[in-house]
Amino acid sequence: MADEELNKEVGEFVKGKIREIVKDPDTARKLTPDYLFGTKRLILDNGYFETYNRSNDAGGPARGSDQGVHGEERADRARRSTPSTC
Repeated sequence: MADEELNKEVGEFVKGKIREIVKDPDTARKLTPDYLFGTKRLILDNGYFETYNRSNDAGGPARGSDQGVHGEERADRARRSTPSTC
């Protein structure tokens, strides 16, 4: 969007919707974008955010963590590449 004020307004609307849908405030904060609306791929919500309210969800990885889809794989690779001191 070319209009910065409009971008901020739309961004705040989206952030408010995420906070409204995701019941846990900490999880909602992790899912809330910290960049301008539209500068990265948009999540076109089709029940995506509601899945974070399910009782079997642990909240997902924290932003910046080494966990997630490939985090376990990276951690395992790091353990294997560390020389043994025994």
